[in-house]
Amino acid sequence: MKWSAWIVAALSALVLAGCAHKLPGRDLPTFEDRTRPQVAVVDGRIRAPFVLYFFQGEKEVTITWTLPSDSIYRFPRNGIEFEGELIENVIRAEGKSALPLDPRQKEIECAPQNGGLTFTCKNHNTRAGIYKYTIRVVDQRGKVLTRDPYVMNDA
Repeated sequence: MKWSAWIVAALSALVLAGCAHKLPGRDLPTFEDRTRPQVAVVDGRIRAPFVLYFFQGEKEVTITWTLPSDSIYRFPRNGIEFEGELIENVIRAEGKSALPLDPRQKEIECAPQNGGLTFTCKNHNTRAGIYKYTIRVVDQRGKVLTRDPYVMNDA
């Protein structure tokens, strides 16, 4: 399955799961887990939740991504950067896929904290949507690792 098709399938499954508030065979992560996602680097890859889902009524939520205190990685100034809101289905052109994003989103605003070990964002959750962001961490030699997950608001 192509990457973009996988993203659409995963996000669709989460939207349906949100209606029932359960994933097949298990509960959704707790509010605490969704607002304090843990970030780690394992085998040269960032490990963090792929989707953070926020329900109706969960307004003005502070999300704090946290690296382990003994990590050699830190969040740079753009450690959590929201690229925009997903505005329609995947576009396919010449064998390539793209997720069209509206970069003008104002739902989620961020800033680094605690010497780069944490990164905090305020999710206003006033507008339902899917918001793509990038997690960046940098090691002591300047090597940058990235991951591209999503926040889903059910405003």
